[in-house]
Amino acid sequence: MSDKISRDISSALRTIWRQRRLLINTTRADIQNQFAGTALGLLWVVLGPMTLLALYTIIYAFIFRVRVPDYTVQEYILNVFSGLVPFLAFSQALAMSATVMRRDQKLLFSSYPNIFIPIKAVLTSYVIVGVGTLLIFLGDLAVSEVTWTLLLVPIVMLLQMIFSIGIGMIIALFSVVLKDIEVMIQYITIALLVITPIAYTPEMIPSGLKPLLYVNPLFYFTYSNQYLILVNELPPIHIMVIATFLSASAFFTGLWFFTRARQALNDLL
Repeated sequence: MSDKISRDISSALRTIWRQRRLLINTTRADIQNQFAGTALGLLWVVLGPMTLLALYTIIYAFIFRVRVPDYTVQEYILNVFSGLVPFLAFSQALAMSATVMRRDQKLLFSSYPNIFIPIKAVLTSYVIVGVGTLLIFLGDLAVSEVTWTLLLVPIVMLLQMIFSIGIGMIIALFSVVLKDIEVMIQYITIALLVITPIAYTPEMIPSGLKPLLYVNPLFYFTYSNQYLILVNELPPIHIMVIATFLSASAFFTGLWFFTRARQALNDLL
């Protein structure tokens, strides 16, 4: 059984590597199509997160006057943005994964590799991370001390994207047989927004509620991201180990699951 699993995963990885240009080109086309017909086009990639950041800033920094010890108001806003950008990418990846199999149903009956369908949905969602990370770098340069740890932020984002691809492949398959997934994703996203430390820090959470942090996979990526940017040190080793483990296990599980179930797709759609 383990040999069969290894062969399935190896075959999928070879397909991804050999046809990577096809994946990149179709992802680029999806990004362009996503904003086709809008007046501002790809500017929405910048305007979307900036609008939410402005909303968060007004509510938490100026209305509720949330203050984090040892953080200035500007650093607090940067901390919020550092958590908000990866969260938006992940939440959009969940939403797109839940609909991509029906939206791109025609690709299942073509020579296009089936496994690319959920992968490109996640990659399309993560275009916001590239723009957001650049804005974070500029913000860190303006309001905080810039150190070498900033160079590790893209690595954390890459780990989260790999984690999202694994989860996205599983969600894409389940959404074929369970349409409720699309509705459930909306509530899961809201729940994750509440329990992910974006507008607050883990230290601000009452001890009785802290276990909620550790069952939230986004916590490990968000916390690592914010730690590298604001604390200017490497995150605790156990946080990074868990983040890496979650990323690898989700990716390979999703890869195997999708590869094994793809034979049934034609019968279900």
